[in-house]
Amino acid sequence: MTGIFQRLKKNFTRELAAEVLEQIVSADGNWPAKRKTILRQPLEDLFAEAAFLAALAPVVNGSDPLAETGTGFAATWKPCLRLAQEFAENFAKRKRDDGTLGFSRPRTIRAEIAVELFCR
Repeated sequence: MTGIFQRLKKNFTRELAAEVLEQIVSADGNWPAKRKTILRQPLEDLFAEAAFLAALAPVVNGSDPLAETGTGFAATWKPCLRLAQEFAENFAKRKRDDGTLGFSRPRTIRAEIAVELFCR
């Protein structure tokens, strides 16, 4: 399998990445008799992730699974993220008005980043 990874140079194309991922997935079917479990176990996550990415990598007949996944995600989660943002703003205002302190700033920053990425 080392030869498969050597195909990926510094600036590889998406098409090459799709080919390499397919090679990794197909390599999962080639194991020596009675040695599959012991040899495959350390590579189990690699094969699972390669299979997932292989399903997203190719653009077929103008259909781009990555773009479709991103669009679907944004459409589904925008209302939730906006609601979470509105709640966080109202909650922060209430804490300020009541004179209480909170220590959740990193969580709030992550929420703001998610809203910025998917709602704007």
